[in-house]
Amino acid sequence: MNDCYVAAATGCLKGLSLIDHTFLNLNSVKDLQPKQDEISRMVFGSPDQNQLLYSTASRQIRTFDTSTCRREDLYTVPGTGKINGLYLTPTDQIVTACETGSILVADRKGTELATMNGGPGLLCMNGCGDRIAAGGKDCPVKVFNLEKPEKPTWISKNVPPDELQLAIKIWDKDVRLMPNTETLITGTGTKTLRLYDMRAQRRPVMQLKWMESPINAISLSNQDKQIYAGNTHGELGLFDWRGTRIMLVCKYKGQAGAIRSIYGHPTLPYVASCGIDRFTRIHDSTTRKLVSKVYCKTRLNAVLMRDELSIRKTAKKEQEEIEEEWAQINQKEPKTEADSDGDESDASEAWGAIDEESESGGEDEESDDEEEGDDSEDEGDEEAADEEEESDEEEASPPLKKKRVSARGDAGKAKPAPTKRAEVKEEVGSDDDDDEDDDVQVISPIKAGGKAKGKRRK
Repeated sequence: MNDCYVAAATGCLKGLSLIDHTFLNLNSVKDLQPKQDEISRMVFGSPDQNQLLYSTASRQIRTFDTSTCRREDLYTVPGTGKINGLYLTPTDQIVTACETGSILVADRKGTELATMNGGPGLLCMNGCGDRIAAGGKDCPVKVFNLEKPEKPTWISKNVPPDELQLAIKIWDKDVRLMPNTETLITGTGTKTLRLYDMRAQRRPVMQLKWMESPINAISLSNQDKQIYAGNTHGELGLFDWRGTRIMLVCKYKGQAGAIRSIYGHPTLPYVASCGIDRFTRIHDSTTRKLVSKVYCKTRLNAVLMRDELSIRKTAKKEQEEIEEEWAQINQKEPKTEADSDGDESDASEAWGAIDEESESGGEDEESDDEEEGDDSEDEGDEEAADEEEESDEEEASPPLKKKRVSARGDAGKAKPAPTKRAEVKEEVGSDDDDDEDDDVQVISPIKAGGKAKGKRRK
């Protein structure tokens, strides 16, 4: 099923799929004559949105069934001029407005039910319920009640002259009636959005000049007091008048040419736009992101969007899957207090084992260092004994003094004297030949900044 329908300047109807970003020609392109079959206006022709109602350049009113792909010619609108307005009432009456100003109300067989005069130069016409509003170039906006179509119920009045006392041109290019209110808004060729309150006055109560290009199309939003507007430069914006003036909420990027049609989704935050750049774009009005972009190969004049969108169904499905996953996670039984105490005890035992290993490792290192120190002392004693024997053999030689330092610590690293155990042994040779009278002087460890003190012993 298609999400959007667009009408081309060649008379071709296209159905768009927003998920696949593709389009499908609904009618035969070979049988079309662009000068006669160009589609100017298009609306939904049935409540189920399976039928399209549109007008052509040859002033014909046609319907197209999207489910069976069958076209039906209803009737030809009498008169001259291009059809610039098309509206289907809730009672299934078709209202058409021509450039010459004639407004015709007829049934599907073409039977005339009522006629109204909107004024020459009529460029736009739109309706809401049993009321319609129409306006154009040098043609003030008029509001008609279809139950009493003899004369308009309200006529707008032009704004005051500018600062140079020059008259402002009347040039309304699109108009919308707000549902369930006495408010209407217009987009003008003088680059201005105008808001009218029909209960208060005939002149606009609010107006906003936007950009530097004529405003071609406007459309209602899914929010109250908000509207979309697009101009001939390709600018698309969302406007709000909740306060005392009309303000620009945001702009949507991507357009590259004049926008000819805008359709705001009635319930979802999406807006569709198309124009002479041959692209149809769907924007998310809340995130301002481009949801879909479809190249349709021809210039486009009108766009419609269904109430049910495939992209929305996909998003709902993904959200439901996420919620189910979270539900499954939350349904798992949480750990009891006993399990948590067991985990804490296991963790404390593991940390205790690590501490014991580290302590045992440190004691082993210390014991190794002490053993190395003892070995070095034993080696020093043996060397001292050997030196004593050599000194006895050499009688004539002068007394010899030999020193041996034994330090505790890693080899090749100097350790501070106060923290290390050091012992210096000094041997004093004797002039006598007797080995019994040899004296040995033991010098205590040297303190930092002090002198060595020794004691003699025999």
